[in-house]
Amino acid sequence: MRALRRAGSLLLLALLAVPSSGCGDSSTASDIASNDARDSRAADGASADVTIDGARPGDSSVDVTPPGDSRVDAPVADRGVDSALADSSADAPANDSRAPDAGADSSVDAPADSRVDTAPPVDSSVDSVAPDSSVDTAPPADSSVDTAPPADSSVDTLPLGKHWRASVRVDIGATREDQPQIAIDAAGNALLVWIETSSIASDVKAARFDAASATWSTPVRLDIGASSETEPRIAMVGSGGDAVVAWIETSSIATSVYAVRYSAQSNSWSARQRLDRGATDEAQLRLAGSESGDAMAMWVEPGSITDELHAARFVGATQSWAQDVRIDSGTSGEDQPQLAMDAGGSALALWIDKRSIADELHAARFDAALASWSTPVRVDSGVRDETSPRLAVNSSGNAVAIWIELGSIADDVRAARYDATSASWLASTRIDISSQDESEPQVVIDSSGNALALWIEGSSISTTVRSSRYSASSQSWAQPVRVDVSSNDESSPRLGIDAAGDATVIWLELGFISTDIEAARYDAVSGTWSTP
Repeated sequence: MRALRRAGSLLLLALLAVPSSGCGDSSTASDIASNDARDSRAADGASADVTIDGARPGDSSVDVTPPGDSRVDAPVADRGVDSALADSSADAPANDSRAPDAGADSSVDAPADSRVDTAPPVDSSVDSVAPDSSVDTAPPADSSVDTAPPADSSVDTLPLGKHWRASVRVDIGATREDQPQIAIDAAGNALLVWIETSSIASDVKAARFDAASATWSTPVRLDIGASSETEPRIAMVGSGGDAVVAWIETSSIATSVYAVRYSAQSNSWSARQRLDRGATDEAQLRLAGSESGDAMAMWVEPGSITDELHAARFVGATQSWAQDVRIDSGTSGEDQPQLAMDAGGSALALWIDKRSIADELHAARFDAALASWSTPVRVDSGVRDETSPRLAVNSSGNAVAIWIELGSIADDVRAARYDATSASWLASTRIDISSQDESEPQVVIDSSGNALALWIEGSSISTTVRSSRYSASSQSWAQPVRVDVSSNDESSPRLGIDAAGDATVIWLELGFISTDIEAARYDAVSGTWSTP
């Protein structure tokens, strides 16, 4: 196609959720950048520039990382979107070969037919997702670790109007750009971060979109030295356009987690600060932000016995990072983390606990009032392996988690809800009804507690996009419906939602000649999806 040859729809999806009150994983989305095996069919391997659509100045109806409502993990996250379209990403982690998530980087073409290139009118109320909330994305993504960053990083973003607009180049120079992550404040200003790779090292670059002038700033470098950076994550904090960026940095001595702060008032970046304390190789970074001004970073850290899950909190009141703490309590190894925050600064973490009998889904909650993490609890109840978790949290702290349960006959989609009032996880339930394999789950939640889940369903003929809605009033999941209408394979879905429950999804359609981007809109009033 076209610019988008990767599963990285995350940057584009980053702009798919309307401002609501929740915060999520920037990684989602992303997190979150693990490469989807199916996306490799569409990869062109050529390096490219970072290009992105400009947001319409002055429109505050779209917030890629609104405080309050959270999105997916890949990257996805909701106050910042994961490069892990993976992700999110997220966004199953790069090291999970069973159900990998979408790739991290992406490039999207301008509209051209009845697909997203064609751009049937898109509701400007749609905000960005964040792969996990979410975005990690990520996504996610993800879990959202980039093992092989995509070559083409040119990406179009969703404009604030009713149509797709032409992309503009954001980066400068002849280097290779990838792993883009984006976050947008309530006024429509945006911050974009990405990895710039040269023959010497990989650097973290950032640029800001000013909604008033509708222009992008000259990119600035956030890291220092000759080290190599990867897994950039971004999350908006507070309501004034401030942000936090974190990344993984590898030097000749160690692999560490670093972070910087962006001040909207002074339009400046702080000096970088190291968040971890170990001498091991940190990975699968997640980042989430809150309307309270706080943020949370989380990563997997190899321990003396097994892989541990660590988290560090950014305290908005003091503008400083607290010392990182271990939040898991097992000896089995932790994987595929997801992270999201609510409007008050409390957070939920979700991850895979790798056991000798079966991989389980565990969760822990950070209480902002107590400034402490709860003891982890098990979320799933099966005897099968669980993988590809995704998490969404709204402003009130209610949450929905979905994941893939690997079966002997087929892989199923399961979901569980977290009730903020009782501070407990409810029993999980299967939400797909097919005998086919399910993969690449995504989930979002609105301010009322209604949720939308989306996934890829495989068959002997092709893969399709399926969706199910959770109704907070009836406390039940609807029967899944098909969203796509093509006979081609579909892959790498990314999902965003606004406070009213309207949603937008985009995904890759893998054709014989090209890979296209498709989009569909969910109307909460009619309860139906538009034709892609």
